[in-house]
Amino acid sequence: MTANDEVTSGPFYHGTKADLKPGDLITPGYRSNYGDSKRTSPWVYMSATLSPWGAELAQGDGPGRIYIVEPNGPFVDDPDLTDKRFEGNPTKSYRSRDPLKVIGEVTDWQPHSPEEIKAMIDGRDRMFAAQADRIAHIPSEADFARIHARADELACTWAADAKYLGCTLLMLIRGVDVEVFSTMKFRSEARDGTRTIDLPGGTEVQGAWQEGEVSQSGRITAVTAWHDGWVAVIESCITEIGLSLETRLCIAVDADHDRLTFRVDADGPERSWQRNLQLVRGVLTDTEHGDIWDFGTGHPA
Repeated sequence: MTANDEVTSGPFYHGTKADLKPGDLITPGYRSNYGDSKRTSPWVYMSATLSPWGAELAQGDGPGRIYIVEPNGPFVDDPDLTDKRFEGNPTKSYRSRDPLKVIGEVTDWQPHSPEEIKAMIDGRDRMFAAQADRIAHIPSEADFARIHARADELACTWAADAKYLGCTLLMLIRGVDVEVFSTMKFRSEARDGTRTIDLPGGTEVQGAWQEGEVSQSGRITAVTAWHDGWVAVIESCITEIGLSLETRLCIAVDADHDRLTFRVDADGPERSWQRNLQLVRGVLTDTEHGDIWDFGTGHPA
């Protein structure tokens, strides 16, 4: 687990508004210094390129600072930038699960103009506002109770012995429009068959997975930290590509095993983003990229 050999010797920099001194450690396990997320990160970040943006956009009231840091363990290319926003790693941005040790401070860096900083902050705040609107469309437990009740009612008109099997959800985001759809599956022994009920209907929810690829059981309110996990998926998508032009966020519910499976297909202005994530007993995992958030304890695993 090392970055490519071309740029591993540093020096490395970390921008922040924290007042640190040589010997201090910058450790993972805290909220992002730049985003609007409430979840903690299992990573700390650094760059081999001296840029003032990290110091200028960091949260906090103090002056921006750029520290020279030394990684205390292995590090990798920052996947938020490498081959996604930029081919290769021209920004020389890296992340590590181990602390960064402060070994000095850069004091002669040139800041951006107040106008440039304001424009950057205004754009960031607009993105956060749009992100908050998407998060506000996540159904509540009461919303899910109404969805299940309506599906049960419709299923009983099909077969009196209809038994609920599971559901798949879809959050469809197109520009500023956000809608949530559901497909509920029922089984009838009397009819010797199954039926799916789409609510509110009009949109194809299935298609994210092949038949039998993911398990479905139980009802959404039985799954640990499903809301926080859903929020983290939305935030991760926006962190990766900004505000997408269209996003299909499909969720398979397996409440009997305390698991949600997320499939994200997002098309941004310049690139797309596809991820498969699982929320199991309150822990959201992206196994391909190594990101883990534990919503049961509030700290990354």
